[in-house]
Amino acid sequence: MLNENQIDDLIQPLIDRQREIEETVIMAIVRRIGKIKDLSPADVYKLERLYQTGSDAQKINKRVAELTRESESEIKKIIKTIAQDAYKDAKAFYDYREIPYIPYAENEALQTIVEGVRRVTLADYTNLSNSTAFMLRDPTNPLIIRPTPIALTYQTVIDRAVQSVAMGIESYNTLIPNAIRDLTQRGITVVDYTTDEGKPHRVRLDTVVRRNILDGIRDVQQKTQEYIGEQIGADGVEISVHEFSAPDHEPIQGHQFSNEEYEKLQTGQPFEDVNGVKFGAIERPIGVWNCRHRTFHIILSHSKPIYTLEQLEEIKKRNADGITITDRDGNEVQKTKYWCTQKMRDYELRLRKAKEGEAAAEAANETDLENEYKSKIYRLQNEYKAFCNQRLGGTLSIRVFIYAKSPFHPGI
Repeated sequence: MLNENQIDDLIQPLIDRQREIEETVIMAIVRRIGKIKDLSPADVYKLERLYQTGSDAQKINKRVAELTRESESEIKKIIKTIAQDAYKDAKAFYDYREIPYIPYAENEALQTIVEGVRRVTLADYTNLSNSTAFMLRDPTNPLIIRPTPIALTYQTVIDRAVQSVAMGIESYNTLIPNAIRDLTQRGITVVDYTTDEGKPHRVRLDTVVRRNILDGIRDVQQKTQEYIGEQIGADGVEISVHEFSAPDHEPIQGHQFSNEEYEKLQTGQPFEDVNGVKFGAIERPIGVWNCRHRTFHIILSHSKPIYTLEQLEEIKKRNADGITITDRDGNEVQKTKYWCTQKMRDYELRLRKAKEGEAAAEAANETDLENEYKSKIYRLQNEYKAFCNQRLGGTLSIRVFIYAKSPFHPGI
């Protein structure tokens, strides 16, 4: 069975491709505005006519289309790989039930299920690709930030640069660094959800794409498991286990539940495991809202839990033995290793944004802004290193280590 680190490796090329799409647009814009800076007000209109021919936009659109097609092909392969992996581990249960195990390549029923998930995942990805935008400041009111489609972003930023040079270099020197900050700080975004106040919540495209692909992976795993469960007459589920779990799911990972009790778990009701251990209702169901857990359909009377209660407690202890920090009031607060991984992800995101800003500033010949980003990178790298080494006593890998033993083991 593929573990979460292996799944992360599968989807990383997709995430890198989304970042390349973003970088393609940003670098095309900043290289162009970098050339505008040294032009006279008279010559700048010649450049304006040049960009209006659409040569840059055509190159951008061509490259974005190429990267999108590559991503769609990759998604198809990933969904199929995940389904095949989930299905092959179930053979022991088929043998136990003395039911013919049809190889995936010949299993038309399962392939139809997988194809349905693949179509939905690709449709979601296409919708994301078609609804992306940069967040640009309104030039008449810097407090207002508006979503601007990619093609219009190019036109808008170049227009402002042309107008700034035509009016005087001082305006350019203020506008262009701000444009670079906007482009790199927020990147390409999509509306992720709408808040209770009715305001759209925007998230960077690569983050949402990763979530979209993981949703597709969870969906195909779940539907494959449901297919297996129906085939073998499964009467329960076992929840997978991973290190540094979120606090709401940590107490229940590794436990087995009857189908009825698992349904309660998923619908926000109190529930209990097969050993009679009772749990209160939890708000976040398994397998949604960025959950990294999976469930396996099992035969309760014949499937031995992968981990003993003692082993699960040891995993909890390793999580709890995190770090002690000092809060703003000077109080010492104990933080789990789960909290540490979230903090490290935040550092890594801020570092990536700063490096994108440095590259964009260099391409636009903005030396002061480039040095500003270099200083920020230096500071963040030192903070990150100190956080990992001094507080954790050594670098803690950001990857979440998954216990990937198969539930389809000789215990049946």
